[in-house]
Amino acid sequence: MRYLDKFLKWLGFGLLLAPFVWYLVFRFDEPLDPEVQAALTAEVRVPEEENGYYALLGMHAPAEVADVHAHGRDLVAQYRQALAADPDLAAYQFPERALDFRGDQALLCKPQKSACLSQAAKSSRGLDRLLEQNAVLLARYRALYRYPRFVETIPAHRSAPFAHYPIDARNLVLARIARDAARGRLEPALDALAEDTRYWRAVLADTRTLLTKVVAVASLHRNYELLAEILAAAPIPPAAEQRLKPMLAPLTPAERSMVEPLRWEFAAYGNYAKAIKAGVKEGLEGPDNGNATRAVLAWLGDALVQENATRNLVYRHHMAIAALADVPSTEFDARRAALEEEYAFRLGWHYLYNPLGKFLFHVSQPEWPKYAARIHDLDGYIRLVRLQLELKWGRVRLPDVPTYLADAGTSLNDPYTGQPMAWDPATKTISFRGRGVRPKDSPILAVRLGG
Repeated sequence: MRYLDKFLKWLGFGLLLAPFVWYLVFRFDEPLDPEVQAALTAEVRVPEEENGYYALLGMHAPAEVADVHAHGRDLVAQYRQALAADPDLAAYQFPERALDFRGDQALLCKPQKSACLSQAAKSSRGLDRLLEQNAVLLARYRALYRYPRFVETIPAHRSAPFAHYPIDARNLVLARIARDAARGRLEPALDALAEDTRYWRAVLADTRTLLTKVVAVASLHRNYELLAEILAAAPIPPAAEQRLKPMLAPLTPAERSMVEPLRWEFAAYGNYAKAIKAGVKEGLEGPDNGNATRAVLAWLGDALVQENATRNLVYRHHMAIAALADVPSTEFDARRAALEEEYAFRLGWHYLYNPLGKFLFHVSQPEWPKYAARIHDLDGYIRLVRLQLELKWGRVRLPDVPTYLADAGTSLNDPYTGQPMAWDPATKTISFRGRGVRPKDSPILAVRLGG
């Protein structure tokens, strides 16, 4: 009985002391990883006159503005001033478009929705009107081509505004290219398409933000869809190889990389713990933190979430996603599944440390692996168009296509399975199944063979 009394006494003492020990332990936070610290303090230095980011920002300035590059620099400077005046700035917007696309958008080339060549041929007069109405916008868009760099110098902050991307201007350029191709003017059509593709591949390689990376991938995919349509419809002389070869080169490591965009995303939005603590201290219903319930919540917030530990966890996850874009496409499915398994939500002893930070991380994980998949899809589609061109130049008869595909080699096989591309004789298409397409779209990425 005496031993039982001792045991109960020490047990009671331990239970009484445990919350205080737990609180003291969790007052300590792990140090920031050096890579995390570097991401938070990263700065970019690019000669301003080489940076097309400013010209893109200034594209929609009033028509009378002569120097859109300087206008774009001013927009960034104004945002920096606003951020310096209020480091906790919640939102900021660039001015609305003063110069915007005018006319019927139905006449624009949108290869993902419908064939461009036939539409451009039928609506040539309407296209001329669009080109005239948007002459200044088109001139500004083409001027983007001359800049060798594209680096967003906007600070990585949750309030950072994004550019008004010139999607309509680009689709108008594609419509003009499609009309030239439909009229048999292949040289100017291919030259213009190659120049636009070169620009967007440069943006893809240089961009620091995930949104621009996604826009560049989508823009390039549309360019290659238009090229595939041209290849299916028109004879392409071997002399065009020098125009097409750079376009059809596989994506470079820089073009594939998601490291810098996800570092920017992390620096701008990755401090989950700070947001938790600010929200808890503000209380559930307002800024008054004077009553006992809110005081306890604030006390628990400090103990249940460790800012550095949460940042380290979020950064490691960001970089694990970035690594998905770099792996060979044949390894993508397995690596994606392994990543999802590694970061899946599981209750366990590890939740005793930084529980609120880990919980918010798990419920807030963005669906970014699909963006890595779209990069692999783009690289695979370039491969598909390259194969389409080789079949065309080789004058391969349709009955012989399966044999040709079987012997094409690994560089022209399905990027994910490593097997030959699929062939559908009924639709005369070669294809593979993409991994990053939107749910409402078909996962099959295909090009049609002529003949």
